Amino acid sequence: MQHRNIVRLQDVVHNKKCIYLVFEYLDLDLKKHMDSSSDFKNHRVVKDQELHRNANAAAVLPWVGV
Repeated sequence: MQHRNIVRLQDVVHNKKCIYLVFEYLDLDLKKHMDSSSDFKNHRVVKDQELHRNANAAAVLPWVGV
């Protein structure tokens, strides 16, 4: 699945005790992104933007069999 708001899962590695999910590399995490962006200083903007992004990303899941 490719969507600009979803980090891609590259691989799944497992043994009898653990499951490891390998995702694409991102140079910063969500918190660092939010801390560095002036858009996220206004909590109402954050709530609206994140809700929209999550809804947009979730909308594609049934189309790809998730």
